[in-house]
Amino acid sequence: MLKSLALKNFTVFPSAHFEFSPGINAFIGENSTGKTHVLKIAYALNRAWSDLMNNRSALSTDRANAYFEERLIGLFLPGELSNLIRREASECRLTAQIGAFIPTLQFKMPDEADPWPTYPYGHAVEDLLWDLAIANNGINLKTIPEAAPVNAYVLNSIFIPSKEIVSLYDGLIGLFDRYKISLDATYRDLANAINSPELKNLPAWFSEVFADLENDLDGVLKLAQTKLVFEGKRGAITETPMMAEGHRKLALLMYLVRHDVLQRRGETLFWDEPEANLNPKLMAKLAQVLVALASKGIQINLATHSLFLLKELDLQLHIAAATKPVPAKFFALSDDGDGVQVNAGDGLEQIEPIVALDMEINQADRYNEWLYQAAEKSG
Repeated sequence: MLKSLALKNFTVFPSAHFEFSPGINAFIGENSTGKTHVLKIAYALNRAWSDLMNNRSALSTDRANAYFEERLIGLFLPGELSNLIRREASECRLTAQIGAFIPTLQFKMPDEADPWPTYPYGHAVEDLLWDLAIANNGINLKTIPEAAPVNAYVLNSIFIPSKEIVSLYDGLIGLFDRYKISLDATYRDLANAINSPELKNLPAWFSEVFADLENDLDGVLKLAQTKLVFEGKRGAITETPMMAEGHRKLALLMYLVRHDVLQRRGETLFWDEPEANLNPKLMAKLAQVLVALASKGIQINLATHSLFLLKELDLQLHIAAATKPVPAKFFALSDDGDGVQVNAGDGLEQIEPIVALDMEINQADRYNEWLYQAAEKSG
């Protein structure tokens, strides 16, 4: 789970610092303000430990250097790694603190309060620090968590990219293995995650979180050999390209929970433009589901252009506060001419500028002016 991220001369950021909430983290800004870049680098750093330690061998700087070089090229698809350095700088710096877990014996009294953030019971928390620089000669790791116990682990991280993947799933892993294709590594990671077995027993909270969405979709995604299909509640099978794109995205979210990719306290979801191809009704339901998932201890990190989705998230957070508050952070990214700056707050009302809000107000003013002029002309 992400705790903090600092960027220095990375792509469009001269200097930026993000303190992540264990609940909802929402990034908003105009095009080219680095929202996707933040998500991708945070994703890379958040899953680095689990990727590097999957065979429990000792962590070394050389092995970590090679890993980050391959991952960053795969995620950002630059012509060369130094293209990630901000113009006129000779080096960029990336620093992240990640919350890992260590199995340990713990006791909890029956009347003991459930603390926030809710880490898995029976686990101690270990902070992992990654500090790396990128220069013209490649990656130079300044700090790696080499002193962390080898049994420390970071729970699943999953990234849902802005382009939907459900209708492309069949054969996608094979394409990555055989060809050089213009899809970044988040698509392969997600395709690999989709290829997970379905749980026999769903989490106790599954119906509570997804009941309305299940009724709207009237079925679930299923993996039939190498193909994803949609199975209706009455057994009818629909090929995924025949589904509405917005429904495919929401069905995928349920699929990830049903297939044990995203359901544990401490796991992390990254989602780039979740509002794409969703109507306002489904966006409202998506906001409700995301806040509900965050209340179960899953960290949500999303980038959006949609003021409607942001307002719905903020509204659902206020509703949740009456029973079980869900922590949140909102980040507004804006280019002041000298690079992208970050303004952060615990609520939507605490951040500025929100260009989407300014444009909405401007549009309302222009529309009202047009109505006034039209009424005058009609006499």
